[in-house]
Amino acid sequence: MTSFKTVESGIQCSFEPEDRRLLAEIVPMLEGLGPLDKDPAARRLKVPLYRHDPTVDDKLRPFAEKELAAARRSDRKILTGVVDADDPVIVTEDQASAFLRVVNEGRLAFAAKFGFGAPGDYDGLSDDRRKTLEDLGRVLHLLTVELSRPL
Repeated sequence: MTSFKTVESGIQCSFEPEDRRLLAEIVPMLEGLGPLDKDPAARRLKVPLYRHDPTVDDKLRPFAEKELAAARRSDRKILTGVVDADDPVIVTEDQASAFLRVVNEGRLAFAAKFGFGAPGDYDGLSDDRRKTLEDLGRVLHLLTVELSRPL
């Protein structure tokens, strides 16, 4: 069973083979996103920098885009390292948080690619697509609970 457990040196991660395969798909999918005008997942992941004024957001974006891209690359490298390592792997809380961010990013992107944009859309998803989102949600939940535990 996929699990996350706080140990003295960090957070111990162990993965079911099926979860490991799914997690391994996230980074290649994210790195293969198309342009904003053609890929719903790319649009979903475009983080508003200033939500209340699109003009200000457009002006700030060139300054923040490089830093945001570098942070995402760093986080994705951590997820790849964790998924490629043999069980159990121990990560720091910062690495676990990076892992969490990428799994969440992947879940949002998969949902957008699957056409899930409103609550009623979930019922129209195939069983495989529903399972993908549920499995990623379960991993997110387990790690969030573990990161929230007091030492």
